[in-house]
Amino acid sequence: KIATKQDVNTTTIGLRKCHIRLELYVDGKLWRKLARIQRGQLKYLFRLIEDYTTICFTKWKYNKRTNDQSPTKGSNLVLVLAPVRDCIRIRLLSCSQVFNWKQKDGKSRTFVKKNWFIPAHSLPEGYRRASYQQPVDIIPDEPDADGDSPLSRVTIRAYPAGVSTYHGLFFESEILQVEKSCDEIDDFSRQGGYKNLPFTAQATYRSSKLARTKFFFNARYLWHSDQLKDKYSASRAGGIRVDVATSPDWMRSLVEHRLIDSHILKKNFINSFAMNIYHDGSEGIKQHFDDPKRFDRPIFTLRL
Repeated sequence: KIATKQDVNTTTIGLRKCHIRLELYVDGKLWRKLARIQRGQLKYLFRLIEDYTTICFTKWKYNKRTNDQSPTKGSNLVLVLAPVRDCIRIRLLSCSQVFNWKQKDGKSRTFVKKNWFIPAHSLPEGYRRASYQQPVDIIPDEPDADGDSPLSRVTIRAYPAGVSTYHGLFFESEILQVEKSCDEIDDFSRQGGYKNLPFTAQATYRSSKLARTKFFFNARYLWHSDQLKDKYSASRAGGIRVDVATSPDWMRSLVEHRLIDSHILKKNFINSFAMNIYHDGSEGIKQHFDDPKRFDRPIFTLRL
């Protein structure tokens, strides 16, 4: 998708973002049949596209500076290939509820809760019906989450997916404050702020470049393969350790208290925080399962 003047007022603030999206979908069964060299060729294809895109944008930025009287327009774009795993085989259905609550200053606030369901006719292979919740009859939202044609208003048999999302719970200014606070923690870590508690910030590198930093506050869990090699050590205390820094005040004041005030979260439920910073888009969270022995339910996530 190329940003146009309809997306952003280029005459006042300049071009902020330009997204080029290439989708490549490979069926799961076909992917498993591919040889390692074939998988490598597909990944190499994306690297070639990244290199070619970088060349094109570099030329465009040069021409922009040469032909435009305003040297700032288009000159600050950061070029990053950010692979995402957002293609799923099963389309989830949502049912929305609107909630109103009063803030401490007396002002009213509205947010939307979406409960997500798996259609009974599209259950994934290996789904153990007896082990999870019972199916329910739902009337899904319309239009669907992708903005396609509206779903028919009929009752559908579905299984709870175990996921709820909240929309409109934070103002834009509050999200920006949280992002700023995250950046300050990252800067503090890079300056050696956690050198006395090194397990607080755990970095992942790709080709000697910092790709991801995983922060733990109040407690941490063993998660990396190197940490799990010693099965005896990994089994002690359920793989939980407390040799990390305490959580910054803003994690509770800006995030946790909002969830409590809006009756989403019970008081004193949260006892640890984990924060992932993805520095260049080359890392991400794939499908995984947080085992109930170490993680009480529900797990709350704020994605920025």
